[in-house]
Amino acid sequence: MKDPSTPSASRRRPRPLHLVIIGAPKAFAACSSLLLLGLLLPLETSIVAAAAAAASASASAPSSTSSASSYGKPPCPEGTLESSILGRTLCATSCQDGGTPSCPPKPPGSVAEPQCILQVPKESGGTVPGTWAGQKYCGLVCTADSYCPPGSKCTRLEVGQGDAFMKENPLATVSPILVPQDNVLGVCTYKAKKQKKGKEKKGQVLDLSMKLLGLQVLKQHSIQPPPGTTEL
Repeated sequence: MKDPSTPSASRRRPRPLHLVIIGAPKAFAACSSLLLLGLLLPLETSIVAAAAAAASASASAPSSTSSASSYGKPPCPEGTLESSILGRTLCATSCQDGGTPSCPPKPPGSVAEPQCILQVPKESGGTVPGTWAGQKYCGLVCTADSYCPPGSKCTRLEVGQGDAFMKENPLATVSPILVPQDNVLGVCTYKAKKQKKGKEKKGQVLDLSMKLLGLQVLKQHSIQPPPGTTEL
């Protein structure tokens, strides 16, 4: 006879139940794919939105290349003329004082402000096709070299230079006591390349005058312009 305290075979600990789910690997893979897709979609949307915003900003931003070329050194791009000012050079854009077209924006690295301040003197009118005496051009107005774009300098009229230069320089007969040289406004220009002997220069260079800038300086100091300097 069996001892009642001994558990029978039917009372022994039941074996663990193993459930077999048909197609479990496929279902797990599908769930994983959905989870991964849910994580990637917001990321992809953010990347696309950021790229679109960058493209829009780039399209709306003014071109620094075009503004730099308008006040740069030769060779000059289309729409500008190689110009000469007191032996130095720059690419100048024609303008109308207070009208259209106006001057291009200042290039990066420049503190000097664009003004329709340069003028074709009477002697240079027509020397370059499409130009005439009194025609105006843009320049970056400065008071020191540090105001100008890299590589350029502030070219200024000289105070008290003498009667011989009075025609294009209203400051030629003014005393430096009344107008200190450091207070004179100028235009940002570049060093002109020396022409080799026996070699003709390609293209034509337009001579420009800073007379209007000199008259502006006299007005700022409440000084009456010398006779004849206000005429073309």
